[in-house]
Amino acid sequence: MGLDTVELLWDVEAAFQIRITNEEARHLKTVGDLNECIARLVAERHAASGHPSSPAPDVTWPLLVPIVVARLGVPREKVRPDAEWARDLGAD
Repeated sequence: MGLDTVELLWDVEAAFQIRITNEEARHLKTVGDLNECIARLVAERHAASGHPSSPAPDVTWPLLVPIVVARLGVPREKVRPDAEWARDLGAD
């Protein structure tokens, strides 16, 4: 995982108030993988605090896309769930 990806994960952690472990990060091959991880971690945080509802991936997606665009400097249309970090978005 390169510096671009690590910095992106830091931005995501701050924005969503979550912590992505190194083990989880190793399995994040696409933007969709990251979005699913975010939704799961936010849901876990909500459940732990007694909130009755939790965000689903369709809720976290519109919040994630601008973070990816800003951090990686890629056009919005390139940020798709199946987009891979290095191959499609040029992240190191």
